[in-house]
Amino acid sequence: MSLAGGSLASRRTGKRAPVVAADGFKFLTPADIGGRIVGMGRIVAEGRTSLTIATQAWKRDRHGEAMAKVAEGRFVFVASATIVR
Repeated sequence: MSLAGGSLASRRTGKRAPVVAADGFKFLTPADIGGRIVGMGRIVAEGRTSLTIATQAWKRDRHGEAMAKVAEGRFVFVASATIVR
């Protein structure tokens, strides 16, 4: 999930943006061995140098199309300089 959020943070800032905090995690259901995991994120707060990104992880059945959310949480990323808007 930090990779999904980090990818979004880097695209938004155009810079490296390491994780400085993570909270609000809920693990809702186990992921199956051999299944696919998809990570998604959306920006929920933006400061001068930081982004808070809500992330979700979804599992997809290996042999079908069924999907279920397996986890959610929030990450705070900090860019190396002021975020250009």
